[in-house]
Amino acid sequence: RRRPLLRVDLQTPEASNPRATRDRARRRVESSRTERGQSLAFVARQETRVPTAEQEEQNELPSKRRRRSDRPGACAMSSAADRLNAKHEKALRELLKLPGNKRCVTCVGPGSLAPQYACVTFGTFLCTTCSGVHREFQFRVKSISGSYFTADEVAMLSRCGNDYARARYLAGWTGTDMERRFPIVMNTKMRQLKDFVRAVFHEKKFENEGAAPPPQSQSQSQAQSQSQSQSQPPPPH
Repeated sequence: RRRPLLRVDLQTPEASNPRATRDRARRRVESSRTERGQSLAFVARQETRVPTAEQEEQNELPSKRRRRSDRPGACAMSSAADRLNAKHEKALRELLKLPGNKRCVTCVGPGSLAPQYACVTFGTFLCTTCSGVHREFQFRVKSISGSYFTADEVAMLSRCGNDYARARYLAGWTGTDMERRFPIVMNTKMRQLKDFVRAVFHEKKFENEGAAPPPQSQSQSQAQSQSQSQSQPPPPH
């Protein structure tokens, strides 16, 4: 006797049961909602957590600045500092009009006849190119129009200047064979310019402090030279 063939149902129990399919879809939706709620709760906890002392200090800085600016004397102090800086800049502009300061102390070439920087380490006036070279040797350089100068720095620049620096730091160079073999270079030749600044101001190969006159106010020295020239009798004809 032949046995009846078994019927194989290839469908899964969930596919054959619509209710199970709906339950599975509902569970997926609930799971996604739960995950979304957990993520939102995490973000809320991050936003409401207690900040650290460093974060509180950083958050306080803008309010402190606002409170300081709101103080009655803050604007007055700022305006006083601006007036003092404008006074110092005016004094430095007057120093730039002196003959010795009209040219950069360490170079010739484009921009050397219009120094816009001051080296407070040596009391000299520099062009833009030489200011960058001086900074490479860790000399203190400031922009005349974009930096704040103290009263001592302005007085130091007034006492020294480029003529005094040339007389002191180039004493063993001017008028010697070194001047012919190692002249002041163009500021477009960066390698030679760096070598010259290194030799003059960093290594101080040509310095002779006794050869330079004692530093004094450049305006006073100029006035003295003018008065001496006026006091001298005219040459006989």
